[in-house]
Amino acid sequence: MTLIRIIPKGVNLLQKSVVRFKSTTSTESSFPRNDERLSAKEVWKHIVRIVTGKSPQEVANIVVIFTGLAGALLIAWEFFTIKEVKLQISDIKAEVRSQFSDIKTEIVGMRQDMATQGARIDNLFKTFMDQTIDNQKQFAVQSKEIADASKKADERYYELLNAIKSERK
Repeated sequence: MTLIRIIPKGVNLLQKSVVRFKSTTSTESSFPRNDERLSAKEVWKHIVRIVTGKSPQEVANIVVIFTGLAGALLIAWEFFTIKEVKLQISDIKAEVRSQFSDIKTEIVGMRQDMATQGARIDNLFKTFMDQTIDNQKQFAVQSKEIADASKKADERYYELLNAIKSERK
């Protein structure tokens, strides 16, 4: 049985017991009322006199009422204990949520850092590639100049060689 079904059933039984007890006992007490405080012994004596002066049905009603009250107190105590456990669980959940939020914030920060670093790396790569292309262009220009200079040097060499050959002849 669940607690939702037990509590109304217990309250219903308690209510029936109180009604039975009221119907079997008189509304006025058979003892004169003193405004003075009673000691525990006197209270116990009165309880014993009431219980021994009543029929077994009435005693059973009293026992049922006290049992119902004890059960209600037990259920209330358990309820508050469960409530405390729920509060502790909700505190744990809140702590986990805050830690998750902190971790999420750190992850977002790390992603932003990674994006920034990625952009820096992309810029460095682009700069490197641009420099490489510029270097290749310069190398091509210098290679052409060297090739042209080498061609001119070869032409001059052959001119000088031909001049030397023609003088020897």
